[in-house]
Amino acid sequence: MLQDILIPLIVVGLAELGDKTQLSTLLLASKTEKHPHLLFGVILAFLLVDGIAILAGDWISSIAQNTFGRYFHNFRTLNVEKQKRRNQE
Repeated sequence: MLQDILIPLIVVGLAELGDKTQLSTLLLASKTEKHPHLLFGVILAFLLVDGIAILAGDWISSIAQNTFGRYFHNFRTLNVEKQKRRNQE
């Protein structure tokens, strides 16, 4: 059972260790003695970058929703009109 947990943990951990962000943080950690400052800077950078990504994703989804929502509404209206004409004939 422990082996079933440890093997994926080690494999995924090693695969993720090659990430550019982790490598740069590892390099910075080896160059400074102020590890709490480094940790705070890394957390702040993640919050900033992820915050920008969240805001951009929200903006893009609102544009897509409005655009596709209008197309869907127009398509539905056309189909309802066609059905009404067919029923009248």
